[in-house]
Amino acid sequence: MNFQGRYSTALMLASVMLLAACATTKPKNYASESELITDLGKPVAVLEHTDGTRTLEYSTQPKGPTALRARVDAQGKVIAQWDALDDKHIAQIQPGMTKDEVTQRLGPYRSERVFPTTHEEILDWSIRHQGAGMLTLLNVHFVDNKVTRISRFRLYANGEALDIGERPRPNVHIGVGTGIGIRHGFFGFGLGF
Repeated sequence: MNFQGRYSTALMLASVMLLAACATTKPKNYASESELITDLGKPVAVLEHTDGTRTLEYSTQPKGPTALRARVDAQGKVIAQWDALDDKHIAQIQPGMTKDEVTQRLGPYRSERVFPTTHEEILDWSIRHQGAGMLTLLNVHFVDNKVTRISRFRLYANGEALDIGERPRPNVHIGVGTGIGIRHGFFGFGLGF
């Protein structure tokens, strides 16, 4: 093996080891608001609550896969900390929720797409990468400001996107060829040629 081949192999191995280390590293548990601000800087949002507590939000969107939230009491002590983009919180998104309810749970989104002919709007978040491809996105689909479904996509370097599924999945289409499909909400109709 020549120098270039050994260098490429070593670089690839180092990258895999770094990714494995990042995947197993747990987020730091913060004790106080001042410690959060010292480590992470100014939060992207601060939500004030009627009981005198506040939630500080540190979202890494559009490129990063986390949305750290820390609830602090009136004295600045952290009383709860979580990642709004972990599987537990994503699972709380249900059909019928409004856009405001979703963004309150998941934090700022990465991008928004609107499809005027189908009246569908899709908000997406970068989430922890899972499997092949370069990036994994969580998509929340809305019609008339109500969630109709969620999906996950893996993006690839060549621009392709692979739907890796999510619940609920009432609009499953399997087939090869060309066709026309119409979907509204949870219901769909398709013709194949």
